[in-house]
Amino acid sequence: MKIMKKLVVLFTALYLVACTSLSYSPVYTNYEQTSTTLFYKHICIDNSFDKEDYDGIVSAIQEWNRAFNGVALLVVSSSCEWSIVKQVGDNTTNGVEITYESNAKYESVLAYAQIGGNTITVVRHHISSQYKLHRAIVHELGHLLGASHTPHGIMRVEMHAKDFMCIDESALSQIAKYRNFSCSHCNYCIQEP
Repeated sequence: MKIMKKLVVLFTALYLVACTSLSYSPVYTNYEQTSTTLFYKHICIDNSFDKEDYDGIVSAIQEWNRAFNGVALLVVSSSCEWSIVKQVGDNTTNGVEITYESNAKYESVLAYAQIGGNTITVVRHHISSQYKLHRAIVHELGHLLGASHTPHGIMRVEMHAKDFMCIDESALSQIAKYRNFSCSHCNYCIQEP
C-alpha cells in the first residue's frame, strides 16, 4: 500500500510538471487522497510517437491519476492491458467513438477508442499541436475508462480550437458508475484558466 501511495505522489508531481510545461493548469478540487486503489491499468504507448508526443500522452494519463486521487491508477508500462497507438493514414473508425476538431474549414478525426475498450488510436497527422494531442488523449482515456459523450466538458464530442477542457465531475461520475467504484474523493475541474 505504501508503494501505491508513493506512485500516486510521484505521478501527481509528474503531472504538475507536465502541466507547467504545456502552459496550462486547470484548478481542481483538492480532496484528501484515498488509501484504497480500486482500479489499476498498465498502459503501453506506441514507440513510434516522438518524445514530445510521448510526454504529452504521459501528462494526459497523469491528469486522470490526479483526478482519481488514489481511487484508480493508470501506469505507463511495457505490460499492456491498454495501448495507445499511432494510426498511419486515414483508415475508417468502424463506428468507434471519435474526437473531432471543429472549425469553419474542416472536421477530422483526431483519435478514437471504444467505451470500455483497451486501445486508443491516434491519427497524429490530424493533430496540429501538443495541446490538442493532450486534450484528445484525456478525452479518449475517458472512453476506455467507461465515459460516453456529453454536451459539455472533457467528454464533449467536438474540441474547438479556443476551448480548454479538463476532467469534470460528470465524466468521473460516469466512470465510477461504469467501473462500479465510489469517486467521492476524486478531484474534478472547478475552474478553467
